[in-house]
Amino acid sequence: MTTIAYRDGVLAADSLISSGNARAGQAQKIATCGSTMGGTSGSIEACHRFVQWIEAGAEGDCPELGDSDGILVRGSQTFYVGSKGVLVPFEAEFAAVGSGEKFALGAMAMGATAERAVEVARELDVHTGGQIVTLRHKG
Repeated sequence: MTTIAYRDGVLAADSLISSGNARAGQAQKIATCGSTMGGTSGSIEACHRFVQWIEAGAEGDCPELGDSDGILVRGSQTFYVGSKGVLVPFEAEFAAVGSGEKFALGAMAMGATAERAVEVARELDVHTGGQIVTLRHKG
């Protein structure tokens, strides 16, 4: 899995790929193109499809994510991305998805930035790790 967190125009993610209980490498789980950015947790295949879709302009249907979920920010609107690739708009001060979601949400409820929230999740969630990557929303 992974942890993706969003707050104040910043999207943060870990980079760990895990297979069962083994650390299997690192990968890009978030991407941006113009005023759109997003990231997904779960299978590396779903992450890869979602990242490619965003980098290509996030046009057309969002790819299905299988057992994964994600966050997409398009302009001023934030969306939860479900397993079938359905974009569900929502309003919240902050958001997180993935195996470290609860740790990240708790950290942000206490005032943490998105990056710090992923750092907290990395300390507590065995499936969050590696380098933390951040993107800033371009409006």
